[in-house]
Amino acid sequence: MLHIIITGYVVFFFISCFNIFESFTGFLYPGSEYYRCFESYLWCLVYFTFICHQERRTLIPYEISRQGSVVFRGLPGWPPGNNYSLLLNCIIILLLAQIALSTEPSLDTKVGNFYLDFALNLIELFFITDYIGKLSNTWSLSDYSISGLITSFFQRGAFIDLGIVLVLVTEVFPNDSFVVIGIYILKSLLSIYYSGFQRVLKRVQFILTDSPGYTFFPLILLAIVTYVMAFCIYLLERDFDSEHFGSITRALWFSIVTSTTIGYGDITPSTTLGKFVAIGFGIVGIVCVALLTANILESNSRFNELEEPSDA
Repeated sequence: MLHIIITGYVVFFFISCFNIFESFTGFLYPGSEYYRCFESYLWCLVYFTFICHQERRTLIPYEISRQGSVVFRGLPGWPPGNNYSLLLNCIIILLLAQIALSTEPSLDTKVGNFYLDFALNLIELFFITDYIGKLSNTWSLSDYSISGLITSFFQRGAFIDLGIVLVLVTEVFPNDSFVVIGIYILKSLLSIYYSGFQRVLKRVQFILTDSPGYTFFPLILLAIVTYVMAFCIYLLERDFDSEHFGSITRALWFSIVTSTTIGYGDITPSTTLGKFVAIGFGIVGIVCVALLTANILESNSRFNELEEPSDA
């Protein structure tokens, strides 16, 4: 079975070499206009053949795992669903990095564009073969019946995978558009959700719902402190820096970044009293954040105590 994958890699390597030669010399080898179509077809065929080999249940024992509506069927010792999720997220991160680099003007060269397009082609192949492989795995549970194929095709996860493939292949939207980036982030979030993330969400839900008034009281206190600070800074600084402190709403930005300790010094008070007020309220903000952290840790400890009997 592995020789099928290895053969596909070898063929794709030679096709890539021809593409490199064409990119740097301008020579059009026969059939180069069908390069992307051929490489996609090649990998779909290789992946589908490999999946079909795995479906010989009478000859080979199988391990089955699920990720929502997606079924993974592989040989013992092959990566399970969680490892697949890690691989998928790495591919998505690579794609987002490729999109980010493609917007860099200094990389807008012949060599830079070639390598960025080449990376995009590899990512495109991964998602095409991934879609066909998961569809065939899910379809196999119904012994390849027509109704099973229809059911597999209309799964929620299958729709998302098909959308990713269509976005990549058709290139209707630019790679740096909100639609493209959004659909890949959604795919990554779904992958994280189905890879054991439900336990983390259950923990977060417990923290949010277990005595929320007590747990998040520091947030209420911090909001009050932030507004009072904005009012005080407005009274002290409005005559000296009307651009930043000419109203309470303008002073609110300085108050927020100071009380939450995320300020970076772009706006500072001019008067000595204003500086002391900012220092005092900044300390109060640190205390509020510390109290919030302590309350969250306390709720997390209660969650662990409730989980211990069920784990035992």
